[in-house]
Amino acid sequence: MGPTAGFKDYVRYRKAQGYNWVNVIAAFPNWMTDGRPWHLVMDDSAHTTVRSAWLEYGTGSAKNMDNEGGRPFFFPGRVPGYEMVFPNVDSINPEYFKYIDRKIDYFSANGFIPFIEVSRRDAGLCWYKYYGWPGSYARFIEYIWARYQANSDVLSPIHLDIIDETVSPADYTAAIHEVFRKFGPPPFGTLLSANANPSTLENWGDSSWVTLQQIGNMREHNNYWYLTEIYNLKDPKPALNGEPYYAGYKDDRGPGAANYKLGATGGSKLDNAFVRSGIYGSFLSGGLAGHVYGAEGIWGADIEPSAPTHMWDAFQWHSGAEMQYLRTFAFSIGTRYQDLVPIADLVSPNKTHIILGYRGWAYCARTPDKDIFLAYFEEECPQSQIRGARLNSVYKAEWFNPRDGTWQNVGEGTLLSSKIGIIMLPGFPDDED
Repeated sequence: MGPTAGFKDYVRYRKAQGYNWVNVIAAFPNWMTDGRPWHLVMDDSAHTTVRSAWLEYGTGSAKNMDNEGGRPFFFPGRVPGYEMVFPNVDSINPEYFKYIDRKIDYFSANGFIPFIEVSRRDAGLCWYKYYGWPGSYARFIEYIWARYQANSDVLSPIHLDIIDETVSPADYTAAIHEVFRKFGPPPFGTLLSANANPSTLENWGDSSWVTLQQIGNMREHNNYWYLTEIYNLKDPKPALNGEPYYAGYKDDRGPGAANYKLGATGGSKLDNAFVRSGIYGSFLSGGLAGHVYGAEGIWGADIEPSAPTHMWDAFQWHSGAEMQYLRTFAFSIGTRYQDLVPIADLVSPNKTHIILGYRGWAYCARTPDKDIFLAYFEEECPQSQIRGARLNSVYKAEWFNPRDGTWQNVGEGTLLSSKIGIIMLPGFPDDED
């Protein structure tokens, strides 16, 4: 794994680690390394965003997003002064999508479910102002969905990582409703979702088009609760954390970027622990549909010599290999993981006053019959108790090591609940999570 690694190498690498899902954005209409800044804003009264792209390191310009078939749309476009930056999004280049087809087919052949989002939010404002919204955007949604809905995948109308430099969630809803009105929903029951901030529930409500809920982009442990909110809906849908803390996350492109300061050095012991907080904290907060792993260098496909983190290095960080142990943890109780109810307050204490962090908090989920409890303790958690257990009962008790997926008995392998259903936990086997 190094600078010569290609698409198939990365797919095979993750397949060997047990991965089965990959996030895909089908088209970045307004991104290319063209000598202009990666962040382009019009000099109008609204300061309309033309693009807010990932950085092509060493150039100051936008990440190049063409493929062997060219760009996803033809030029020139209609945005005044930016005709060669923002394309004619009513004129699709099918050659570009033929090469996307090949990648989707390769994912499918290797057991991956692609989560395909039609576009990223920074194209929204110019699309809205200079093309026929919602009709134009609805046609592109349908183009992508019709092209890929016969695959085993999950589809999305938009990558809405932040609600900034874009149109509103309601504007995207108008385009989705136009798709449903003209073409109907995906005919094979394909799940619909979106990368959201902080959740698809908050962005689109509890009776929307969404059939697979997501949280994301607000990364710290205070935000795993959004999964619990989804779980507790009257009509809940499956949910996962689609953009948690990314290993080594910094995004230090400069002004206009996240410039994240709450993370750790990628590949370090502390960074691995922060990633595990997202994995297990999200799962036990209601993210029973799975979990998405990301890392600095990977999310931006950084291969440039001057990039601070190269994607082939980030792929080899141990936190990525540790993702497979979530399956070990969840399936330790077989299909009964589907019965788990997230209730963090079953662990006491379970929180500190540090809400923007990844240390000192605990999470718990329990089956309704009180037979099974699964809990997770971040680093720096104090010795705790479990409450809400069956009265005067004996529980089999094991510690799980999320670094290698192994189990060991707690003491002699059992713990007793009190006459009021409290289980006093012994000290942790080490000072890690």
